[in-house]
Amino acid sequence: MIFARLQRFSISALCVVLAGTPYVCEAQTHADIIRGTVTTDSGTAIPDADVIVTMAPARLSQATKADSAGHYSILFAGGTGDYLVHISAVGRVTFRKRVTRTGTDSIFTVDAKLARTGGQELAAVKVNATKPKPSRDVFEGATGTGADEHVVDGVNGAVSPELAGDLAALGATTPGVASTPGGLSVGGLAATQNSTTLNGMAFAGADVPRDARTTVRVTSSSYDPSLGWFGGLNENVELAKGNVFASRRAHITADASPLQYTDPVSAAAGQRFSNLNLSFGGDGAMDEDKFVYNYGAQAGRRQSDAISLANAGANLLQHAGISADSAARLFTVLGAQGVPYIGFTPGSHVMQNGSFIGRIDHAPYDWSNFQPAKTTWGLLGYAKLASDNFISASPTATASRFGSSSQGIGMLQALFSTYLHGDYLNEERSAFSYSRNRTNPNLNLPGGNVLVASSFPSRTGGLTSVAFGGNSSLQSDTRRWTWETTSSTQFYAHGRDTHKVKLDADSRFDGVSQQVNANSLGTFSYNSLADLAANQPSSFTRTLNSPVLTGSVWNGYAAIGDLWRKSGNFQLLYGARIEANRYTSAPAYNPSIESTFDLRTDNAPNTVHLSPRIGFTWVRSNGGNGIHFNRIGEFFLGPASYVRGGIGEFRSILPANLLTTASAATGLPGGAQALTCIGAATPVPAFAAYLSNPAAIPYQCLAGAAPAFTDAAPAVQLFDPTYTAPRSWRGNLSYASSYKLLTYSVEGLYSLNLNQPGRTDVNFSNAQRFTLSDEGRPVFVDPANIVTNTGAVSTVGARMSPTFGHVIDNVSNLTSRSKQVTVSLSPELDKISNWYLSLNYTLASTRAQQSGFDESTFGTPVAHQWARGDLDIRHQILLQGGYSYHAFALTFFGRLQSGLPFTPMVGGDVNGDGLANDRAFVFNPTTMTDTALASATRTLLSSSSRNVRSCLTQQLGQAAARNSCEGPWTTSLNAQLSYSGALPIT
Repeated sequence: MIFARLQRFSISALCVVLAGTPYVCEAQTHADIIRGTVTTDSGTAIPDADVIVTMAPARLSQATKADSAGHYSILFAGGTGDYLVHISAVGRVTFRKRVTRTGTDSIFTVDAKLARTGGQELAAVKVNATKPKPSRDVFEGATGTGADEHVVDGVNGAVSPELAGDLAALGATTPGVASTPGGLSVGGLAATQNSTTLNGMAFAGADVPRDARTTVRVTSSSYDPSLGWFGGLNENVELAKGNVFASRRAHITADASPLQYTDPVSAAAGQRFSNLNLSFGGDGAMDEDKFVYNYGAQAGRRQSDAISLANAGANLLQHAGISADSAARLFTVLGAQGVPYIGFTPGSHVMQNGSFIGRIDHAPYDWSNFQPAKTTWGLLGYAKLASDNFISASPTATASRFGSSSQGIGMLQALFSTYLHGDYLNEERSAFSYSRNRTNPNLNLPGGNVLVASSFPSRTGGLTSVAFGGNSSLQSDTRRWTWETTSSTQFYAHGRDTHKVKLDADSRFDGVSQQVNANSLGTFSYNSLADLAANQPSSFTRTLNSPVLTGSVWNGYAAIGDLWRKSGNFQLLYGARIEANRYTSAPAYNPSIESTFDLRTDNAPNTVHLSPRIGFTWVRSNGGNGIHFNRIGEFFLGPASYVRGGIGEFRSILPANLLTTASAATGLPGGAQALTCIGAATPVPAFAAYLSNPAAIPYQCLAGAAPAFTDAAPAVQLFDPTYTAPRSWRGNLSYASSYKLLTYSVEGLYSLNLNQPGRTDVNFSNAQRFTLSDEGRPVFVDPANIVTNTGAVSTVGARMSPTFGHVIDNVSNLTSRSKQVTVSLSPELDKISNWYLSLNYTLASTRAQQSGFDESTFGTPVAHQWARGDLDIRHQILLQGGYSYHAFALTFFGRLQSGLPFTPMVGGDVNGDGLANDRAFVFNPTTMTDTALASATRTLLSSSSRNVRSCLTQQLGQAAARNSCEGPWTTSLNAQLSYSGALPIT
């Protein structure tokens, strides 16, 4: 669905002053000058006194020395009006003072008189050199050497207020990152190969409170070998330490559905909503600056229309391919069959959430001299609760098919950091997280689906599958836990500052427990409303046994890296990372599988792998690191001109749930088992009886039918001995420079994705029995295995061994290739004040190798073919801008993205391989002898969108190619008008 949205008017960025707390709300930003004179207590000038001024809240520092007359001056181009001045000199008491703006003054005069220290003055000591030591804190906005990564910044209101802390929404504002239904994607890889971390450690959440002071970094390639366990991208949330500058932030976001605009179909689908979101946060110091803290809390409630088949409007139904009279007839038939469908729709769809994040650190600095403390420690905590009373909602299903969900997440992280022997920085972290997700169906009853044919006044038609009854697949309870411990040591080799060596190690345990009752009450399928009225289903499927799925795995790595600063403008980062994993248990051994297929069910992919990396950055012209922020937004500054790039290998982590299905599907007694009945073997449902007596739900097929129409053979899942984690060899190269008021950059990224997961059904005989004459499609079962009046296919005849169903061998032998280039244009921030406009364009291409067991197929599923990747989004455009006038600012952020590729498919299994993934044959209506099918094809072509019609027309008279069509472009636009006035600081 094309979904174009104009950002709702919101009461956002509403500043709240907490009693007794110094606070600035969107402080006025312009050039500030801090100047003064440094003298002795008797008035004599102190030349060469050290002056350091730190600006809040960005913690940016500038340093200078007093001149021969004791005078000094420091300019902050984007000043905030809040500064900490630190002045020191040998043999003198250190001077420290906080100054804040009052009124409109932009010149701060801070004179310092430094008294002599009480100690005895010693004779001069000659110092030849100072042994360097690594810094504990790195500037949050800095880009790693050679890395393809971006810190999320930009205009205010880039995402809508209710999504301000949503990590997927924030990541989607990053150039070169594609937004897909499954999550963020880089290199055409699925979001399952991404990682999300909080302060560098595994994070189970998907959002954080917006008013905690955080930095979000999206990394596609990093040449720091300590960063890994992702094949796609890493999104890291850094919850910063607090500091002596106390600040408070608060937002109230209110959305009203009458003030929102969407297209008519989206409005009818419940996309308009009301929302109330409260958030607050702050950071600062306490106990005489012995502790610093940073925290944020948030709570929200979103309410919209609860849409189902029963209350969907005619235009929404037509968009879904169902006419209003077809829906009315369906309800009549369901009532006659005793299938409940009303009384399950709540008054409204309500989603609620509350979350907290915070950290406290003990003495990270000696605030008297701004030097890092020798030893510090800290604690970080995260918690979230959420609920949704109407999940799996769709206008093509009755409300009885829907359900509710709840979520709880907790995490505690501890940090200890110390300098060993003065110049070895050692940091230890340990974290434990736990999450639980539960879903419950509205109705404990077998489900049903029926093909509904509709016609519309426009002389077009639709054929849509409509779901009714219960949805036992929603009965689930998943619990996950992670315990991770890391160690990092940094030092300068041989006491020189040209080589900084970093040693890292990590030990991580993950566990999962899943109670998933997939289709535990069964599903009846009907080919038409007439069949439903006659209570003649075409098939019945049910999961007879679904054990609790459990699994746990240890993953660990050791890494060494060397940052070589050859000169002030060129640095090289190289190193290697060795990873290993071990599952704590393996699936049970089934000797019958080994004797039949020469494969073992008890394989577990316990692996060891070495990944090298190297990257460089050449700064051609310094621009300085820092943060430029004003009413328009917040922007991280980097070098004015640079070349950076590198190449390395990135490997995904092997998750705890990888073996859970295989552990339950071994083919042994007590394992997972399912039932499939088609044709004459399909039981006749009695939905009314099932309500009062669930034990009456069928657990076997009808007797007397052809044996092939009954399938209760257990399915088996196993892992090939060569299975390993997906990995990607990735290289990037970037060039940036400026021309007059314009800065620009060009960045290319290439990925060779290896060991991508796939599967093969080793019980598939691959023996062609006949060919469909009008299509040329091979069929792998005898005609006797096909139900004549419905076309349902039994796959029993396509198996090598009738004792088992699908025997899936999980392999990792697939490959894909992707390439993309991103061009970015923006103004030089230090030369503008009240406006901003930037453009980012990404051109990408992904080709993937897959078999018919992994993707769609027309011939044998055994064959591997190259085609366009499933997540091949060719074009992405990001446009953002803003203009401020006095205390007002208007900003906007727009995203335009080309559609995902898709394959024209048949609604079911035609070739008998047991997979409902058969590609369609596009018949040519001008040469067909079947007049009804020719008419339907013409109707399809005339009613399709232009790009779909073009795709089908180019393939008339042949099988559709994999991913040969492309979906519509998607657009989004967020706009914000804000007012920000400076509040006085006391």
